[in-house]
Amino acid sequence: MISRLIRFKKYIKEQLDYISFKRALNQKKLVLTLNGGFGDVVLSVQFIKAIKEKNRDLKVTVYYRDNLMESSPENYSWGKTRHFLKTDGSRVNPIKEWLEACHVADEIIGADIDSHTYGYRMYPEVMSRKFFGYLSPEAYRDRILKNVLYFDNMSIAARRKYTSSIKNNKLNIAIHLRRNSEKIIEIAKILQKKYDPTFIVLGSTEHQVVPDLTELTNKVILLDSYKQGISTLDVLTISTSCSLFIGGRGGFELVHWLAGTPSICVFDDMGFKEIEQGWWDPALWTNNSINQLFRDSDPNTLIVDKVSAYITEYIN
Repeated sequence: MISRLIRFKKYIKEQLDYISFKRALNQKKLVLTLNGGFGDVVLSVQFIKAIKEKNRDLKVTVYYRDNLMESSPENYSWGKTRHFLKTDGSRVNPIKEWLEACHVADEIIGADIDSHTYGYRMYPEVMSRKFFGYLSPEAYRDRILKNVLYFDNMSIAARRKYTSSIKNNKLNIAIHLRRNSEKIIEIAKILQKKYDPTFIVLGSTEHQVVPDLTELTNKVILLDSYKQGISTLDVLTISTSCSLFIGGRGGFELVHWLAGTPSICVFDDMGFKEIEQGWWDPALWTNNSINQLFRDSDPNTLIVDKVSAYITEYIN
């Protein structure tokens, strides 16, 4: 009974938000609070772009998560702003970096969005359900990614790293060490024995506990990339060009699916709940070369067997 009441209240709130949002579109200014973290923003920009294209005279201001909080690597800094330390000692927020590159809003403002909502709070799963539906990965690439992730836009440090250590390798496999990182390392070790690839290692020691990497013999470390003068957009430009991506559940995994990079993504229970809620579009993996979503309970050998045919064909 209580759960039904909670669902009903949530439904009523969603309907009221929907009405207020529709009214806002008839005004000359729309204020949005982008709920969530990096992945939510990656999804939300497609809707902001569509709104701007349909309402040319509309000024859009977006507020994004940017409050000062201590990182907590043991729980992935969950629910916190993930700032990253740069070479000059300053800190950067990748959400701001992404929004600036997408050019979908007239004004972007960092704020403590957990304690206050500015204008209409945008949940990507609600926008998909109520308004537009998600773009297909191919359409997202054409409308957004091609203008955000491209080699000519990379920093000098990123270009040097790519040219010297990545570009000419026979098989580059990007691994994102965040959720399920221990399992990802075990999968990588099996692939190493079979194919001897170069691993492009992504992640942040500031916001997650990174497993031991000593058993991976050929690797390019892009952990804590800002300390190397390499931004999140640089990292994603490099990693989405790799032969294969292996990750867990989050914004980076989303971007690689949207980019069409052949991807092994290993979801935990929360990931499958998010699918039920409409956050993840199944087209992300069904349209991918690997064409399967994996569970963290799946045997590592089963996952490797699934991608072996693809890798063998690629290297031959």
